[in-house]
Amino acid sequence: VAMGLNGGQLVVEMLKAYGVRYVFGVPGDTSLPFYDALERAKRRGEIIHVLARDERSAAYMADVYARVSFHPGVCEGPSGAGATYLASGLAEAHASSIPVIALTSDTP
Repeated sequence: VAMGLNGGQLVVEMLKAYGVRYVFGVPGDTSLPFYDALERAKRRGEIIHVLARDERSAAYMADVYARVSFHPGVCEGPSGAGATYLASGLAEAHASSIPVIALTSDTP
């Protein structure tokens, strides 16, 4: 990974390195650098972003993806209430021992 990458670019590089193919989420003002990097990865055919109606849906989508693909699901929600709305889907995944990775971001 080259020097001079922002946090969003580093997260996308890490997801690619681990073979993540799908990210389910809702963009927010605090996650714009991540979504910029995700869009570049999408154009190169590396990772596909699936836009969810809300953060709750993103977490459940990641849960279902993990159940049917046997790969960890990845969901994203912006900081604050967006991150909180991931909780119900994450609780279901946790209770069912389903591997879901939740990402959230904030600006310094």
